[in-house]
Amino acid sequence: MASKMKKVLSLFGLQKKDVLSMVLGCAVSGSGKITMLVLEKLIGYGALPITVSDSKGYLVDEDGFDYMKISFLRDIKAQKRNLRDYSKTCARSKYYDEAKPWSVRGDVAFPCGYQNEIDQSDAISLVNSGCRILVQGLDVGLLWIFVPQRVVVSRGL
Repeated sequence: MASKMKKVLSLFGLQKKDVLSMVLGCAVSGSGKITMLVLEKLIGYGALPITVSDSKGYLVDEDGFDYMKISFLRDIKAQKRNLRDYSKTCARSKYYDEAKPWSVRGDVAFPCGYQNEIDQSDAISLVNSGCRILVQGLDVGLLWIFVPQRVVVSRGL
């Protein structure tokens, strides 16, 4: 994950210290081990992860996830509870049934739920919601950069 992030930053001529001065809203899918690691790395880079998902829908936390909230998410998952329970505790969060997080406004998307998660309609939703970069969170090595009027796909990250 860290090496993927470094490659993404290098494509824009940025380093980690440059990103710390920006707040990048990040849409993340999944809620398993990989997702939790991605959330922690994003926070470490100064980004603001705002979504996670499960098989029944997705959760948005308007204030973004921090380390304490990630710990709470882990507890919920360890108890085999639904992400909806998070929104009952955190006031500025909402759970959306039977939906994907790709229409949530964000700069970068990290699909971590399962391989080949993004289809054409998801990619369109991402672009329409302002997403500029998609980094496959699973160990697939795929990066999409959304440039107006075209999509650049890079493999082998």
